[in-house]
Amino acid sequence: MSSSDETRIAHAVAREFAAIINVDVVGADGLHLQHEDGQSGMIAADDLLEGRLRVVDRRAGEVSEYEHLEALVRAGWSSVA
Repeated sequence: MSSSDETRIAHAVAREFAAIINVDVVGADGLHLQHEDGQSGMIAADDLLEGRLRVVDRRAGEVSEYEHLEALVRAGWSSVA
């Protein structure tokens, strides 16, 4: 992977970290995500509070869990602004 790709990933990870720490979990259902292929997903507020990166696909109901934020980004997920 080129250094520009690594830089792009690092910037994406930083943006997602900022999105996660800025989620107001009081009264919110969680962090809404968009996959690069068009799927929409969400990490529930309870999961965020517990430090779990557990993405639930809103359409299919499939659950994907990631050990770290970089894995979530590399899998194609990003927060919805």
